Amino acid sequence: MNAAQKARRRESPAGMSYYGAFRDCPRKYYCKYVLGITPTHTKPALIKGGCLHEAVAFTYGSKNPPPQTDVIKKYNEEMALREDEYEDGEQYLKDVNSGELMLQTWYGRWAEYDHKFYDIVEVEQQHKVYLGPNKEFFMTIRPDRVMREKATGLLFAFETKSTSWSIPMMYNKTADGDQVSSYLWALDRDGFKIDGCIIDVLYHKGRVLDAQRPGIAIRSKAELVVHEMGMYSTILDVTQRYKSLEHHPWPLLFPAHRNACSQFQCEYKDICRANIQVGEIPPGFRRDPWAELDTSIAQMQKFTLDDWEVKK
Repeated sequence: MNAAQKARRRESPAGMSYYGAFRDCPRKYYCKYVLGITPTHTKPALIKGGCLHEAVAFTYGSKNPPPQTDVIKKYNEEMALREDEYEDGEQYLKDVNSGELMLQTWYGRWAEYDHKFYDIVEVEQQHKVYLGPNKEFFMTIRPDRVMREKATGLLFAFETKSTSWSIPMMYNKTADGDQVSSYLWALDRDGFKIDGCIIDVLYHKGRVLDAQRPGIAIRSKAELVVHEMGMYSTILDVTQRYKSLEHHPWPLLFPAHRNACSQFQCEYKDICRANIQVGEIPPGFRRDPWAELDTSIAQMQKFTLDDWEVKK
């Protein structure tokens, strides 16, 4: 991983992606975060999606949208930085072309519209929000952007997705997911009168290009409370299993969720049945220096269910 890639890594060990990995599959969580191994080559869809994300965010960095050519240039620069993550050079060239077309479609539909009808409140801003009544643990979120509709004063978080799958299915998966819940929960706890999360979907399959916002994901106050308690439960579960590694074999503590293998085309699928030892790096993988999470794990180990009870 080069210096530019490390600087761009924004995944937080206190964030929803970190705990979401455990919820999706404890075995994947163990491989990625406890062993600290990651595939040598990244899935093309993840690279392209990340670079599209950076280009879209770039569009909101000023009062007026930058020229479309500058947005495309930003995308190409991000892709060039990550070219060595591609295993297939031909796929890289295809994704460069596809991403340019997707951005052109999205830009023509939403860039000027957003600057005209919304006030940009923040872009890629990290929020650190304390969890539980005693506020002894925190979580972080980083919404793609937060914007206020000028005509109504309504405040929305935005989540940008790219797909060649299906716009309605991508919208439903995102709108129902924990990532959106974490945005709305944390923004609400951070004092924002947030009205929902708009899902921004960029689509390209074959000759079909589209950019839609199919709907707004909302959560009631009760749903946000349930989400917070669910996150507390996940943290406790991770902590208990991590502590138990000293006395019990890791396959017992971090089982694989096989439905996640096919559903998400997991990059750890071919090694998760192996008895990988700490420090071992299987072929096709590398050590990820970012995965040194000692500080976060130490903090988690102080966490107990009793912390949920308000101290008198």
